Amino acid sequence: MVNNNIQHKSTSFKLSDQVKELLSNMGFSFAFNWADFKDYKKQCINTFNVAYAIAECFVVNADLPSDYEDYLF
Repeated sequence: MVNNNIQHKSTSFKLSDQVKELLSNMGFSFAFNWADFKDYKKQCINTFNVAYAIAECFVVNADLPSDYEDYLF
């Protein structure tokens, strides 16, 4: 029995989209670029949550602060 419920949904399972979404939620959407993504993907391939590990690499190596740093919560 094959579950075809996902077939017509507009969800994305691409690793790059997952990383972009995580970075956007963290306020670092500006930090994403393809060259670094490919490099971090090779470095983090053996981690449990690859998308989160790649996003953390982008955050650690970001030169600018988060977009949310200026907001008071």
